[in-house]
Amino acid sequence: MNTNRLLSIFVAALLFAGAVAKPAQAAGNAERAAAKRAELTAKVKASIAQLGTGPDARIDLRRRDGSRVKGSIAEVQETAFVVRDASNAVTQVSYDDVTKVKGSNLATGWKIAIGAGAVFAILLLLVWTGAIGDAER
Repeated sequence: MNTNRLLSIFVAALLFAGAVAKPAQAAGNAERAAAKRAELTAKVKASIAQLGTGPDARIDLRRRDGSRVKGSIAEVQETAFVVRDASNAVTQVSYDDVTKVKGSNLATGWKIAIGAGAVFAILLLLVWTGAIGDAER
C-alpha cells in the first residue's frame, strides 16, 4: 500500500510538472519569434534607408502574405515606405510586413565604378612613371 501511494504521488508530480512546463516553453517561443521579427524589421528598415529614394533606388521584396512588390522607393516614412512600380502605381509597405528584400541603387554602382577607375588610373600612372614594374631600370 505504501508503494502505491508513493507511485501515485510521483505520477501526480510528473503531471503537474508537465502542465507547468508547456506554457513556459510556449511563452519562450513566442518571445523568440517576436524578437526575431523585430530584428528582421530593423534590418529591413536599415536596408531601405541605405538604398535611399528616387528612380535609382530599385527594390524587389517579398511580403508576409507571399506577394512580391517590385519598383523604386518613392518615399520613406517612420513605420512604412512607398514603392512606385513601372506603371506609376504606388504601394505602401510596412517594414514589419517584409520578409525578404533585394535592392540596388544605381548611384552606388556608379560610385564603385568611379572608385575602381581611379585605382586603375593610379596604378597605370605608377607603371608609366616607373615607380613600380620592371626592376632592372
